[in-house]
Amino acid sequence: MPERTSITSQIQREENLRLLSNAFLSFSNDPDENISKLIASFGEMLGATCCLYNKVHTGQIHTVTAWNVPAGYASTGKADGHICTDMIRSGRTEGYILINDLEDSQYGLTDPAIRAFGWQTFFGQVVELSGQPVGSVCALFTSHFTPSKEDGEIIGIISSAIRTQESLRHKIGEIRDREHKLQALIDNSPNVAIQFYDAHGRVKYWNKASETFYGFSEQDTRGRSLAELIMDDAAYQDFLRTLKNIDQTGDTVISEWTVEDKNSIPHHILSTLFAVHPIAGNGGTKDFICMDVDLTDLKNAEFKLKEYTTQLENLNATKDKFFSIIAHDLKNPFNAILGFSRILYNDYQELNDEEILKFIRAIRDSAENAFKLLQNLLMWSRIQTGHVEYSPEICSLSLIVKETLALLKPQAITKNISITSSIDPSVQVSVDENMIKTIIRNLVSNALKYTHSGGHVEVRATETGSEVLVEVTDDGIGMSQTLISRLFMVGENTERPGTANEMGTGLGLILCKEFLQKHGTDLSVRSEVGHGSVFSFVLNQ
Repeated sequence: MPERTSITSQIQREENLRLLSNAFLSFSNDPDENISKLIASFGEMLGATCCLYNKVHTGQIHTVTAWNVPAGYASTGKADGHICTDMIRSGRTEGYILINDLEDSQYGLTDPAIRAFGWQTFFGQVVELSGQPVGSVCALFTSHFTPSKEDGEIIGIISSAIRTQESLRHKIGEIRDREHKLQALIDNSPNVAIQFYDAHGRVKYWNKASETFYGFSEQDTRGRSLAELIMDDAAYQDFLRTLKNIDQTGDTVISEWTVEDKNSIPHHILSTLFAVHPIAGNGGTKDFICMDVDLTDLKNAEFKLKEYTTQLENLNATKDKFFSIIAHDLKNPFNAILGFSRILYNDYQELNDEEILKFIRAIRDSAENAFKLLQNLLMWSRIQTGHVEYSPEICSLSLIVKETLALLKPQAITKNISITSSIDPSVQVSVDENMIKTIIRNLVSNALKYTHSGGHVEVRATETGSEVLVEVTDDGIGMSQTLISRLFMVGENTERPGTANEMGTGLGLILCKEFLQKHGTDLSVRSEVGHGSVFSFVLNQ
């Protein structure tokens, strides 16, 4: 094909732009469908005889999608001897490949399709994903073809767009895998009864733990209301009103109630109820998810948790610095668990139901946070080897701080220190939520440790353009500049007893710094002996 003239170039560019725009605007959630549209647009823009997108797998070349291929073309064949196979195996991910006079080239002998269909010119480029070749996009001509600069740009755009769709395909696969794992987790959760309801309170799903709790099989419950199963009419009407309120407000409702199972045995249940849109539906009817915990098993759970805590503490005394970090960071939630457990054990007869529920909820929340914290600290170990899963998402900074401060409240009460936060609820940040919770928890815990009784600790945030400056301040004992310079050095003995002789590993701040570096920022310190400290960092919105 001759070089395109300047007279027709503008017209061709406009047509190419139209074809690309139409392809992009018509994209669906199906990567295969989108790739087919890209290949078709590619062929039309170049005026090619046919276009292909190929991959190599298990010794064969596979045509994933094709445009305008002749009748009799085999979509699968022996990999060796194909141009696309050599392109992919070469590892070349930059620039295009052009071969004219195909019949006279080496591929005229090794690829029978070239002579069978009279192809004279090959114009192709490798498609890469994460720096690795995954396939090739190519156009074939029955005449000679000389690509223009614009043609080179077009094949680059098409290759890049297909790469995006391959990445989307990979992400969809990961999501589906996670959905399967989540479904398996829900189905087989031994201690949490999980049910799905429609807006009328009819059962849509009933996991195995629900069968154990209430004595009804899922088959028995499907499509039936709770009034037919475990609730009297008054309780059921209240349940429906709760569903309606959740639907309107989006709130999560946590409640405690007593219900009798199929065999009239009463159970004291802690329920968490919230609404979600079905995964497969866009704008469809909401489902309501209820997660029930039978509080009669709480004492056994407390005993096991205390036993586990003791084991951790004994193990941490003999392990290396990694396990020292675990001991340091797990102390706060376990202090809450132990403190509230002792209150329940020692003062049970003097407490009313509301107070008991308050302590039980605090124990549950602390246990959940302890588990999440363990996961985060295991992530720290992966940082040391250069492997870590950093998963940022848009989060409410105010909510993150609120949840974290609630965990540290028992520590503050014990030392008679006030904790406040002044963060606008509208402030959103792009962060790995678990990492930031660990950072805030470490910084506030550190501030409490070095603040005297009657002191004050504050978490505040200031928006500056597209960034948010987060500061944790205290009016404690402060630090010298010499000590500040050694704070983040592994192996340096910077640990000091707290104002109540609290001890730690001195490695919590190192963990904070490394997590912040994953966010592309760093931890700063301002302090003066006798005048408190300010730890600060910047987050992107």
